[in-house]
Amino acid sequence: MAKIDQVAALLAKAAANGVSPEEAEALTLKAQQLMTSHGITEELLAQATGRRDKTPTIVEDVVHFTGIFQKTLYQIGSAIARANDCKPLIQVQSWKKPTRTAMFIVGFDDDVANVKQLVELVLPQAHAAMGRYWKEKDVAHIFTKMEAFKDRREFLAGFARGLDSKLTTARRAGKQSAARAEAERAEVTIDDAQRSVELVLRSKEDRVDDWTDKKYGKSLRTSRVGSNQSGFHDGGCQAGYRAGQAANVGQGNLGRRGELES
Repeated sequence: MAKIDQVAALLAKAAANGVSPEEAEALTLKAQQLMTSHGITEELLAQATGRRDKTPTIVEDVVHFTGIFQKTLYQIGSAIARANDCKPLIQVQSWKKPTRTAMFIVGFDDDVANVKQLVELVLPQAHAAMGRYWKEKDVAHIFTKMEAFKDRREFLAGFARGLDSKLTTARRAGKQSAARAEAERAEVTIDDAQRSVELVLRSKEDRVDDWTDKKYGKSLRTSRVGSNQSGFHDGGCQAGYRAGQAANVGQGNLGRRGELES
């Protein structure tokens, strides 16, 4: 079975009914590791042989977030995009009714497909985790509507940060796996193979940035995963972080109407 088929099978199993949270987590992290290692090893092999079975194409796709937490849900999507060598751009579509937040994903076609699949898998987990947190907290009767909103928003922001940390770990494992495979294939030291891996990743990043600059210009600001809010309820943020770390796998400054930001 090709690696890309293994990824699809792992994600399908992680999302299946009856799979325990622990098993789903392990499956999704393994999928993320394979996504990273597969992309790198294929690029290194193409460079070494001077051929490509499939020319990598940079594409742009979009995911929409809706509801009262849409801008914070973008942080979760952003964490997933960055872990898969894609550039996320945010656009608050205030002219739509109801308002929605769009995440435009720029990257190589396989990477963008991976991002969309992971977002679809993780978002229900975030909502479910927030619901459990709020039910167990049992303070709705003493919170105002605004306090309740802020606490749950901070939970989701924490979830995004925890997920970002988890995906970073899986990505690191994928890079190490690719380096070992390259060292064996090219009969070079692991240090030399790691340098080749970093060059491939830098090349991908540069090409995605160049594509984005040509389409949107160089004025896009970079956002970080995490809360830009006042930290009104640290408990919600901390609980969300733990939930994100346990997930089965940033809200940046918002631009003017119609403006994209990274």
